[in-house]
Amino acid sequence: MSAAARGAGRERTRFGHTELPEEQERALRRAVRLAWLTIGFLLTAVVLLFLVMGSSQAMKAAWAEDLLSFIPPFAFLVALRLTRKPPSPNHPYGHHRSVGVGHLVAGTSLVIMGTFLVWDSATGLLKQEHPPIGLMEVAGHQVWSGWLMIGALAYTLVPPVLLGRAKMPLAEQLHDRVLYADADMNKADWMTAAGGIVGILGVGLGLWWADAAAALFISGSILRDGVGNVRTAVTALMDARASTVDGSEVHPLVGRVDERLRALPWVQEAGSRVRDEGHVFHVEAFVVPVAGIPPELTQLREARQAVCDLDWKVQDVVVAPTEGLPRDLLPGLPEPDDTTDVADRRRARGRREPLAEGQRRRLTPTRAVRPGRGGDRHRTMDGQGRTGRSTGTGRRWWEGPVTARVVVVGGGYGGCAVAQALDDVADVVLVEPRDGFVHTVGALRAAVDPTWEDRVFRPYDTLLRRGHVLHDWVRSVSPGVVLLSTTQRLEADFVVLATGTSYAFPAKTGDLTRVGAVAALARMRDDLARCDSVLVEGGGPVGLELAGELAHAFEDLRVVVVEEAPEVLPGEEVEPGLRASVVRQLTDLGVELVTGSPLVAPPPYEVGRYGPFVAETAAGVQVDAQMWFRCHGARPLTDYLDDDLVALRRCDRTLRVTRHLSLVGEDRLFAVGDITDMPEDKRATVAQVHAAVVTQNIRDLLAGHAPTAAHRPARRRMVLALGPGAGAAQVEQPDGSVVLLGAAETVRLKEDDVLRTDLVSGAGPLVAAVPGQARRTAPSGQARQAGQPTSPSA
Repeated sequence: MSAAARGAGRERTRFGHTELPEEQERALRRAVRLAWLTIGFLLTAVVLLFLVMGSSQAMKAAWAEDLLSFIPPFAFLVALRLTRKPPSPNHPYGHHRSVGVGHLVAGTSLVIMGTFLVWDSATGLLKQEHPPIGLMEVAGHQVWSGWLMIGALAYTLVPPVLLGRAKMPLAEQLHDRVLYADADMNKADWMTAAGGIVGILGVGLGLWWADAAAALFISGSILRDGVGNVRTAVTALMDARASTVDGSEVHPLVGRVDERLRALPWVQEAGSRVRDEGHVFHVEAFVVPVAGIPPELTQLREARQAVCDLDWKVQDVVVAPTEGLPRDLLPGLPEPDDTTDVADRRRARGRREPLAEGQRRRLTPTRAVRPGRGGDRHRTMDGQGRTGRSTGTGRRWWEGPVTARVVVVGGGYGGCAVAQALDDVADVVLVEPRDGFVHTVGALRAAVDPTWEDRVFRPYDTLLRRGHVLHDWVRSVSPGVVLLSTTQRLEADFVVLATGTSYAFPAKTGDLTRVGAVAALARMRDDLARCDSVLVEGGGPVGLELAGELAHAFEDLRVVVVEEAPEVLPGEEVEPGLRASVVRQLTDLGVELVTGSPLVAPPPYEVGRYGPFVAETAAGVQVDAQMWFRCHGARPLTDYLDDDLVALRRCDRTLRVTRHLSLVGEDRLFAVGDITDMPEDKRATVAQVHAAVVTQNIRDLLAGHAPTAAHRPARRRMVLALGPGAGAAQVEQPDGSVVLLGAAETVRLKEDDVLRTDLVSGAGPLVAAVPGQARRTAPSGQARQAGQPTSPSA
């Protein structure tokens, strides 16, 4: 019977509320076996040393140490039993401290016995006592008893070392300090045996002091182990910051908690205190929301879960939103002056702060340009210093001079997030040619399901309260100046580039209006109903997700994916397990995969338009189809840089940015999203994290401070939705390992991405109840329902 089969019916061990992962479960079972094995070995060693020790001080010390060695394994087994008890009214935090108590008991016992033995050995050495090691009769022969002592010590030499080496990694896996103390003592026991052997041999050579010196050496080793363990145990019981199992340094989880919270798009700053309760940690995290906007309950719940997901040892997490990090509760934070602290708190509540001395300037009013399709006009100033805008719902005015203008180029995820976050402190102009926000995370689902259109195409009407959206193309960008296609010139204190990446239809539509985009998708779906076969060129994430959506929505449609690489999802960053899962699920859906050769020539029809053709690969494989899609060749949109900035564009068309996400050498020109050269996956959620960094840095500059927010490249993640109920994902963990997720987990992860990236105010969540999706059927025309879609495709 396999190990998995044996463990299938076994109830997992729990430390309080925490259920041990499989790896720690195996480590715990092995640690328990080693503890009992240690106890069994010590029983034989203690009896053997007692029988042969005679009057030798070294033998007495070795015998005493073996007696003390019973304490750590017994303490480990007792503490383990107590830790498994669930929390109770009298112990609401559980019984995790039993590990610390056991650690303290073991260490104290070592200190007491070590002190006694040091005193006894030192006294014998000072009195110049000569240990009588005589002869013993064994099997009718006279044998020097020293040889028997040496044999007994040799028996205790090797096994403890092997036991200690076996326990040490288990102690680190379980974060068990009692087990670590036991392992540390076992590893050092060879010195006890070796010292005793040297002392006995010294006496045999006539060195009377060798026995007492060996005993003193052994006693000092016991005392040193005891002092070290008492110090570590007391420190942990006094609620010190969580440290590694040996107590030598701060536990890496402490820093990872803050990093994980800062990576959330709605968190501006985070600080935490992490307390070690035994096997597990208790975390109290304080988060400062971006722009002082109070988080929703779902955001707090997600933040707590994000921290809990870092490691099994995170037993309990409390997330507290605050206006600023509480310095009295988080010692070690830098102490700014009182004025800065007040200003920071005001900005966190969304109040406007003036520019620093020398930074205030009134910009030259820019005359109004042509209205956008939504009725917006460029904000202007009247003769009395008031600014306002004209919208389709009426005219709004705000008192006060213009202190700074921020021009955001691009109305995708990153651009919208920056514009919204700075709307309360600056004159924000968002330049975007489309008449509405396109929620591209759900675009491929909308391509096959018309019920998703209202969820993917959103108007910009409610995006900004003070600033406005200008519908136009950007012709050129230089520091402080943005030139539009209409030859208009926008002067700006700060420019944020957020133009994203180009994708072929239907991932993105070429039409700039919602009406045109919806009409193009409707025409495509009508044409798909006439098709028997569809060709998808490109076996990357977009191509495979589109293939999955098509196969699910049109049951009788033949879908063929052509990829020139030897396998789909090419690239070393893709885990083989993920690729195998995706291939299996697509095959189950009836999708055909043709790999290892490119198309000789593209089909003679436009992408997404009906027209029979025969496509051929370079290897001679022919594909008969009536429609095709190009799912490769995406590139960052950065063609608008002027001559002075073009040197900052890399060969892959991304822009060179600093850790503050400003362009290299330009402190007031920022970039977010896909166009940055940050070594990370290009995702909507990452663009939102970029936006939070840029927002904070612009607020810092407005207040006269140096930028404080720095971006850390996001961990790798690939989420492939292959229809409403299928998909696979790989997620990089904080320790660098990669976890593969199945269809159910991928669907949930996609839902989370959709909710977190729905930026347009008042639009509502994308994953509300969605009507069933009609599937393509046999010629009879009878449509059957596919059930409830649970996640959009991307």
